[in-house]
Amino acid sequence: MRRQTSNVKRGLMVRALLLVGLLLTAACTRTPPDAAAPETAARFTGEVTRGAAFEREIGAGLRFRLDYAGREGEDWSIWVGSADQPDDDFSRYVTLPLRGLNDRYIAGWHFRNAENTGPRAEDDPPVPHTVRHFAFVLNEADYQTAGEAVAVLMWPHQHTEAEVAQAFEVYEALPVATGVLTITHLELGNLVAGETAWIERMMFEVDIQWP
Repeated sequence: MRRQTSNVKRGLMVRALLLVGLLLTAACTRTPPDAAAPETAARFTGEVTRGAAFEREIGAGLRFRLDYAGREGEDWSIWVGSADQPDDDFSRYVTLPLRGLNDRYIAGWHFRNAENTGPRAEDDPPVPHTVRHFAFVLNEADYQTAGEAVAVLMWPHQHTEAEVAQAFEVYEALPVATGVLTITHLELGNLVAGETAWIERMMFEVDIQWP
């Protein structure tokens, strides 16, 4: 009986870890509803140039931003949140994957080969491209809840299987909106072999679907 109980526990833990693995490595799977009514959507276009940010109200007391980073290898990052909480990015914990390349970060090198001598080829390692999927929670309370759940899911070995399962359940139950940013025009700079390309100018469309 003791051996059987141990096997059951081991099976539950393996199942929980598999679920966590999918969460950490999958692409963003929170898809918008089909044929959403106009009142459940926010659609707009925008343009940014190197060194400048973009910001737009999207409803529900929230704002969409493209924050300019200016660091090597990163030009802009997608941010959604409240003007009252400028440090809290509501897309941070619910845009997947939680590790590795994420659609929220937009950089010139995503469109160049490793040597920066030309466009990316089909056999180059995959990176985010012109269509960027993101998701975000709708308020500060859910942002905090998502952060607490992710802290457990990112380091499951530090928690019991019950804690991991509960964190996953809480995380999956969070109401989230989803968005797609589509780059419609791109001008790159610093196209020098051996260096890192950056984006000089970018035009885009954003489509947001509310839950």
